Amino acid sequence: MKLLFLIFITLLSLIKYVESRWSATPGSTWAYLINSKDDVILNRSEQVITIDLNKSPELIEKLHKQGKKVICYFSGGTIENHRDDKDDYFAVDGLVVDKEGRTKFDELWLDYRREEIKPLIKRRMQRALNNKCDGIEVDCLGAYNHKIVTERWENPLTKEDAYNFAKMLSKMAHEVGISIGLKNVADLAPYLVNDFDFAVVESCSMSKKICAKYENFPKSGKAVFTIHYGNYGSFSEQKSTMISELKGFGYTCTFNENDNLKTPGYNFNCDNGSTSNLKGVIPSVERGIVVGTPTFSKKATTTTKKATTTKKTTTKRTTTTTRRTTTTTKKTTKKTTTTVANKPKTTTKPVTKKTTTTKRPTTTKRATTTKRATTTRRATTSKRVTTTRRATSSRKVTTTRRATTTRRVTTTRRTTTTRKTTRKTTTTRRTTRKTTTKPVTKKTTRRTTKKSTNKKATKKATKAYNKEQIAWIRMLNFLKKNRKH
Repeated sequence: MKLLFLIFITLLSLIKYVESRWSATPGSTWAYLINSKDDVILNRSEQVITIDLNKSPELIEKLHKQGKKVICYFSGGTIENHRDDKDDYFAVDGLVVDKEGRTKFDELWLDYRREEIKPLIKRRMQRALNNKCDGIEVDCLGAYNHKIVTERWENPLTKEDAYNFAKMLSKMAHEVGISIGLKNVADLAPYLVNDFDFAVVESCSMSKKICAKYENFPKSGKAVFTIHYGNYGSFSEQKSTMISELKGFGYTCTFNENDNLKTPGYNFNCDNGSTSNLKGVIPSVERGIVVGTPTFSKKATTTTKKATTTKKTTTKRTTTTTRRTTTTTKKTTKKTTTTVANKPKTTTKPVTKKTTTTKRPTTTKRATTTKRATTTRRATTSKRVTTTRRATSSRKVTTTRRATTTRRVTTTRRTTTTRKTTRKTTTTRRTTRKTTTKPVTKKTTRRTTKKSTNKKATKKATKAYNKEQIAWIRMLNFLKKNRKH
């Protein structure tokens, strides 16, 4: 019985705790007055007012008497100069990493991964509760988006660190017994809907679809307070962009002329930009909204190693050697020509008459770059030894014998590494062709050899025949003369 009684008492206290914790509802008007004076704050008509944590409990009591809800502001990711407890933060070794890297508002980033920051922040939350603040706004969670941290710190804060810090803040605030709002960090907002009681967003329409990341807050019955600043353009200049990015979500939209917040701003309708009719679309509350867990990118060291391995493998596959040996025996005129290119390594192999031998020890994709076997490629190393040995015999008496042997050995050795290398070789071949006096192809060599051989054989046969006739005529004339005598 005692155990059941204790469980019952615990459940009642939890129910009372949940009911006592305030949660801002969608459609509430809001004024962002963290730098305003007390008299300005007391003259505002908005339903929810955000003021600095340093404001007195008496001011908060007066606002409550006016029927307003009060959110108390302080920065959790930076140390502000006007905080009366800043010396406690500086006293923690390593909490203020870079004492020279100050923000636009003259603040220093804190390494909120350190355990020593927890009691300091909890003390501020307790102070807000004691001062009767209805909720708190903890700023500067997104250190991973700022160059002071990412470029100047040796071990900078990451997106995952911000997520863990946000989870810790919401848990701590609820343990203290006070509502807490999520400030900015839009890329983490979809995963923190169930942890925070409302959201405060600055200048979200300056980037496309950033405002939409908070859409599940109104669907869960929680307000989203947005503010845009005149530093980036007047209200009329930003109006169309703000409407397109904020329309239909049920947010509370405000505009301030300057981000120093020394003067109060005003509310406007998120759906049409009206500053008089502020009632916009409020989505119905949905139950059981699924909230996942964000994924965080790993360090790029492993990726770099994999990329290096891929490069090495590619090089081994593309490096191939193609050896192509072409030998042709032809009849041609007597001429000896020797051409030696730059590469010294040459292999000469004699082959019998009219035979072509091709050796391909390895097969490559670019084997088609060697176009014709009969074309002499003078870009590569080649030795051409031409010896003319000719045998010609006459039909009748006279016999002329000339021993002519034509040997033509062309050895082309080419190493193809990439496609670009093959193209360069082809270009060099064209250049050396210009310097060669008489390029000889297979077809022209055969024709000229046959024609020249036939002509010379005919001439020699004719000469022999004529000599024989002349000899017979002379003999006949001699016999005629002798008969007369």
